[in-house]
Formats: sequence, structure tokens, C-alpha cells
Amino acid sequence: MSNSPSPKPDPNPAPNNERTDERTVATEPSESQEIVYYEGSPKARGELSLMLGSFVFFAVCCAIIYFAWSSLPWWGSLILLVVGLIGVLFPYVWVKRHRYKLTNSRIDTQEGILNIRNGTIWLWKVDDVQLNRSIIDRVLGVGTISVYSSDKTSPRLELRSLPNPQTLFVELKKRVDVAKRQRGILRLDSDVGSSVPD
Repeated sequence: MSNSPSPKPDPNPAPNNERTDERTVATEPSESQEIVYYEGSPKARGELSLMLGSFVFFAVCCAIIYFAWSSLPWWGSLILLVVGLIGVLFPYVWVKRHRYKLTNSRIDTQEGILNIRNGTIWLWKVDDVQLNRSIIDRVLGVGTISVYSSDKTSPRLELRSLPNPQTLFVELKKRVDVAKRQRGILRLDSDVGSSVPD
């Protein structure tokens, strides 16, 4: 009886496409597995016009107090000073009254301080995404992402003064495509969104 050599394993096996596809699908979280990619408020540095306006308003209040000190009662000067300080704080209060949360399935928004309004846009309803950045925005490292959707309450949503806007923009486009594939929505175009620098 002859001892035939056992077959050697192929050093270059053919790739298993079925397993590869399973791994690819597994890396895309479902809607029930929520992953937060960004949560926060607009950056105050992105609202440069508001900040400059508030400091000009404060300077005017201080000038009135200085030049009309002798004719103003003490409580008048105090009121002007308080109003000027409120003007300085206004840009920071404005950005804090807006809050955004971007996940793999939806965009949540919150507006207001005392009276709060919440909204949600599901990513599979998003039709287009645009990134807008002016020259000043690029210097300050912020940008505004405009979201166009079939949502009846918020057909156009602006996410203003976001940090690292290019990274968020690319991630949002990717998540919109994934959400549409998971919903079985056929897309005729290959990419969602466009970058529109001012």
C-alpha cells in the first residue's frame, strides 16, 4: 500500500466574497444601533458679525455714560451699563440656544432657552446636503451645512457655525446613503450633497 502525500493548502486561496460582504454589512450600524457623530452648539467664533455688533453696542453704551455722566442719574448709568453687558453676552446666548445632534439615523435639533422646540429629520428623508463656507469661515475653521429633505416641518435645515465642517459633511453624506440603502430607497445619483464655498 503506497503512502500518497497529503495535499498542501493553496498559499493563495480565492477570496470568499460572501464573507467579505457580510463583514461590510456588519460595519454599517442599523437604525436601532444609534451612534452619535456630533453633538453640540454652533461655535461663537462663527458668528463674527454678531460678536462685532455686540461690542460696538457696548462701546456706544460706555460712551454715553462717559460723556453724559454729569447729566445722567446714577440709576440711568447703571441701566446703560447693564444693557451694554447684555449686548456683549448676546452672541454667546444665541449660540447656546441652538443645539445639534447628528447620529447614523437622524438629525436632532433643539432651539430656545426658556421655551424649547425640538425637531427631528430622519436621514432617509434627506434629498441633498450642501456645505457653505466663506473665506472668514475657512480661516476660523467653521462652516454651515444646509440639509434639504422631504420633511414637511423642516424642508431646509441650516446647521450653522459647525467645527470641522468638511469632516461632518462627508460623514453626513455617507450616513444618508447608508440610511437610504437600509430603507431600500433606490438612488439614481451616486453622491448626495455638494460643497459650495462662498
